[in-house]
Amino acid sequence: MKTKILAIVLTIAVLFGVMQTAAFAADSENSIDVYFSATSDEIIVPLESLTVSDGTAEDYGYTVAEVDHNDVAVDGITVLDVLVAAHAEYYGDSFTAETASQYLAVSGGFVQKAFGKSAYASGFTINNAVPHDDVKTEYGYTGYAADTAVVEKSGSFVSFFFYQDTKYYTDNLGSFGFTEATLTPSETIELHLTGYYAAYYGCSDEETIEENTGALAEIDVFMKEANEEAFTEIGATDEDGNISITFENEGDYVLYATGETDTGCPVIYTWAIVHVEEEVIDEPVEPVAPEMPFIIRKLNDIFGGAFKLVFEILVSVYNYVVRVINIF
Repeated sequence: MKTKILAIVLTIAVLFGVMQTAAFAADSENSIDVYFSATSDEIIVPLESLTVSDGTAEDYGYTVAEVDHNDVAVDGITVLDVLVAAHAEYYGDSFTAETASQYLAVSGGFVQKAFGKSAYASGFTINNAVPHDDVKTEYGYTGYAADTAVVEKSGSFVSFFFYQDTKYYTDNLGSFGFTEATLTPSETIELHLTGYYAAYYGCSDEETIEENTGALAEIDVFMKEANEEAFTEIGATDEDGNISITFENEGDYVLYATGETDTGCPVIYTWAIVHVEEEVIDEPVEPVAPEMPFIIRKLNDIFGGAFKLVFEILVSVYNYVVRVINIF
């Protein structure tokens, strides 16, 4: 009993030595990894992982908004940060603060040129949805500009695209129903490709989007392993927008679909990632740490994710202290 009490006392004492460090580490997290793609009538940048830091746009001389159209402070990495980082990666040393506007021009948060092309007819999505506020108007919600659309999480999909139908804007925003999935070798996945007019319904409520979403038939689907360069066409969706794919081997695979509907409406490149790996069966593990004391549970509620790291450290310290005390 004395051993347990002493271990807990020493462990809690360590808490105050690591709490400040953990909180500082959480506050200094100013970069994320995103999956980025850029497309027009062809692939400009295939779906690739990209590390983006907060303030990237400002570093290249772009003026960014401090508040959005609802006067809410813009806090975090934005789509503009992602676009600037993508251009820097794409053009290398040619893309500098002095030359940036030759490749990427932005006015009032709206993209006018991207990848050296006129981008007045362009759009972007985050996780396959047009980012917008939650303030309902008679016309739907209001979309965010590139410098006010915040990318909140690592692993998000950010897609930039040029509209192909610049007369009626009937480009379809497609979806496989997921952006990332995990399968086991030889497992078959049934893809159901659907879409709706991005320009008309992208900022609508879910019910309106659902009412105007339909199956995308006879749309070509391509695939490659993540470490390969070229995509291979694996087939087309059937009349109901379905296609089956079997993944024989372990690995990470990138999928995309594009084409035109039977009425000639372009389908914006639709991306997804599939991870194929052997199923791991976890063995039961006997608990070695004490139940989280009441005070620590409260601290966990207050500090959230940052405290999770702290508690993991405390568990390790507790076990070490117990072993040392038992030696003596």
